[in-house]
Amino acid sequence: MISHSEARMIAADWHGGQWSPLYALSSSGAISSDAAREATKMLHLVACNLEDYTWEDEESLTSLCDFLDHAENTWCAENPDAEDFPEYLYGPGKWED
Repeated sequence: MISHSEARMIAADWHGGQWSPLYALSSSGAISSDAAREATKMLHLVACNLEDYTWEDEESLTSLCDFLDHAENTWCAENPDAEDFPEYLYGPGKWED
């Protein structure tokens, strides 16, 4: 599985603009279910247009989707009330008053 920093680099290559969830991931490190949806949408775009993209594109987006699914399933689904989320899941300052 890719690291959080690798996920941020991939998101930087594929985000849909300044207000997109993948942009938030690339710039602040914040992970949301919307980021997973955007990455999946981009993966489908690549899979349907392979003549315009490379297998490396598909591979990097698949890795990003796997990372986001793992992050969501591990922390968001299993620990919805936890106060010890890793900072990368929601960005810095999530638990500050």
